[in-house]
Amino acid sequence: MDNQQRTCRVVAVTNNKGGVGKTSSTVAIGSILQTMGYRVLLVDLDPQANMTTHLAGSGVEFEQHIGDVLAGSASIQDLVLTYAPQSENADEQAPEEVTPGLDFVPSSYQLNLYEKGITKKAQYASLLRQALRPIRPYYDFILLDTPPTLQTYTLVSLVAADAYVIPAEPEKFSYDGVKAVIEAAADVKDMLNPSLELLGIFFTRYNPKLRNSTHDLVVSTITSSFGEEVMLPNVRKDAAMPKAQVAARTIMDFAPHSNSAIDYHALTAELLTRLP
Repeated sequence: MDNQQRTCRVVAVTNNKGGVGKTSSTVAIGSILQTMGYRVLLVDLDPQANMTTHLAGSGVEFEQHIGDVLAGSASIQDLVLTYAPQSENADEQAPEEVTPGLDFVPSSYQLNLYEKGITKKAQYASLLRQALRPIRPYYDFILLDTPPTLQTYTLVSLVAADAYVIPAEPEKFSYDGVKAVIEAAADVKDMLNPSLELLGIFFTRYNPKLRNSTHDLVVSTITSSFGEEVMLPNVRKDAAMPKAQVAARTIMDFAPHSNSAIDYHALTAELLTRLP
């Protein structure tokens, strides 16, 4: 880590629904911020550990993870890893546009086993905020990838965050998921984190050609319900994203000129205008 003091913003990426692109969005936004010259740390707080797999590859397990930090048996500084995409075979060269210096803290399926002990700790909701405190001066952004529930690890993320964003899929039940997150975040803001702010809502797997459909109706309903000013640029459905995940590469390394990369770049640029 460098010794330069930075003004760090912590942003949680959250929704009370799975399959909406939380992990994809966390990694994509983080990699784009890094290519813009920002120092970025991604923290995986989902027991499914999809972000960890995305960045480290499938089958890779770590002796310690974010659960050990919250349990008090490890410091977060000791768990920071740097993303380094691996070639699929020895003869393949690494991609030319590798994102250097994108850091992350891994998760594990074992995180589920830690939850009961963590919630027994005094003021457990503030554990992540306290854990991040010594590392914040080294980063411009810390992005938190949360599980698809509004339970322990999402709570600690919202308490630790300065702001949050909500990715949503334009499908049935999306409105309920977005509404639940906003209500939960409002409770956190009232009781535990008065500085927490909503940066916006955006749609992933978006198809602008689908008109007069459930897809279009969901987009219109959420936009009208929460306000046009809350909406962020959407991300089009793109086959490059799942391929990048299988290859354990960020979209900026795997397909920097794809629709996903273009759309996430526009989204990230808009996020920067909304942050203080």
